[in-house]
Amino acid sequence: MQPESSPQHISSTKLLSDLATTNKPPPSSSHLKRKRTPVQHPSFIPAHPLSTSRYTRQLILPQISLAGQRSLSQSRILIIGLGGLGCPASLYLAAAGLGTLGLLDSDTVELSNLHRQVLHRENSVGWTKARSAIRGLREINSKISYRAYEEPFLPSNAIRIASQYDLLLDCTDNPQTRYLINDVAVALSKTVVSAAAQRMEGQCMILNSPVDKGPCYRCIFPRPPKAEMVVSCEEVGVLGPAVGTMGVIMASEAIRVIVQQQQQQQESSPTTIKEPERKPAMLLYNAWAETMFRTIRLRNKRLDCISCGNPSHLKEGEEKITAEAIQNGGVDYVTFCGTREEVMILKDEERIDAKSFLCDILDHHDEEQEQETNPKPTTPNPLIIDVRESHEYALGPKIKSSINIPISTILRTTSSSSSSFSFSSSSASTNPELRSLLLSHLNPESHTQLQSLIFLCPRGNDSQIAARKFSEELRHVFDPTTTTTTTSIPVAVDDDNDVDDGNGNGIPDKGLFIGDVKGGWEALLKEDLLGGGGAGKGALGS
Repeated sequence: MQPESSPQHISSTKLLSDLATTNKPPPSSSHLKRKRTPVQHPSFIPAHPLSTSRYTRQLILPQISLAGQRSLSQSRILIIGLGGLGCPASLYLAAAGLGTLGLLDSDTVELSNLHRQVLHRENSVGWTKARSAIRGLREINSKISYRAYEEPFLPSNAIRIASQYDLLLDCTDNPQTRYLINDVAVALSKTVVSAAAQRMEGQCMILNSPVDKGPCYRCIFPRPPKAEMVVSCEEVGVLGPAVGTMGVIMASEAIRVIVQQQQQQQESSPTTIKEPERKPAMLLYNAWAETMFRTIRLRNKRLDCISCGNPSHLKEGEEKITAEAIQNGGVDYVTFCGTREEVMILKDEERIDAKSFLCDILDHHDEEQEQETNPKPTTPNPLIIDVRESHEYALGPKIKSSINIPISTILRTTSSSSSSFSFSSSSASTNPELRSLLLSHLNPESHTQLQSLIFLCPRGNDSQIAARKFSEELRHVFDPTTTTTTTSIPVAVDDDNDVDDGNGNGIPDKGLFIGDVKGGWEALLKEDLLGGGGAGKGALGS
């Protein structure tokens, strides 16, 4: 007879078995669930489908509510321009559940766009922006409708396209299109959300709101800016978050306009908060300022406005702009806004075309420098002065033998006593500061005989200004009658072949030529790509 097992003599096998049973996870309840049709209590009213959707977080806002979300889901918004403004605006509008988004842009995606046009991707380079935008937006919200317009917004198609939408977003960057969008919106009784951004700054305003009551773009800007004053982000730069901030604000304003328009149509709705009517205003933003946002009041609607005004108040000879006039080409936006005229400060003989500069000057100069047996050039050297701002000069291509004197420094030196300056060549006084500025950049060893000063800028405009200012001042550096210099700037003087400046002053043609490169860097790079010059020989730096 075996003795009864005591607790101390429990076999290890049984102990492990008991432990395994004890630690076994509880059976899943999934097999206990039976498929059954849910029974709705007769006292319950089911929740609205939108209440459990992706838009719940904005639905619970009393300013939006169910009525506002329903209005958004039925709205149609046209975004004109899919760049730094249109990309963030379309992203947030798609995420908010708009019914239909129209996306218009004929441009293609470039690598330089990606730092601020956040909807496009590296693998979208070369695509049209409209096509790229739809691909990105469908990844955000595939449930709404998108329409792509891979064409420019022109008078010939503007009415046809815009008439299909409830609200227009002006995300463009040129005056002609801005005035066209405004006139189309007024003619079709639609509101426009308009914004702009450059450098670190931006602005946003709502136009024709309330419809047919608020001021339009022409009320605020009756005349366009001078064409030569209009600059692009390519010329002056833009901070990505700055333009992105304005795009987000545009989306917010678009949502507000859509919701408030619905409120005005349903004044009896108990679920929405009635907002007071806003006064016309422009929101200003500066990413680099201590106070980043401020608002300025705008003028009210003008009765004599040719777009939204009263025909009886128009000036004699003026006619109100209509949809028919726009569509039939009766409004010439190019003539109205003007075109940038070529700056003509220097004479033709004071300008060098890009091909001649590359072939005749740079190539010849480089060949002489490469002659080790002749350490000093036999022909007087040209001094190439690049007048781009220092940060632009550091980033962009450059001539290896050039020096950088920013145009802002030149203007500050020549205009220290005045806020403006004249291009007149009748100045009789020399400017020691300008001569000192030039001397500070000269290398006496490499410029023992200075034959010419050649100025260079991005497009051949600032270079003319700089050349004229130096020409006005430095003609007094030497006395042509004695061919002796009156300063330490080494120049080669030959007064046998002078060019008359029109005021009786002889500018030595071979003594000291002062001019610029026609078309600037834009022309140089184009000519170089065509094989017309010395970049292949190392003339252009990186």
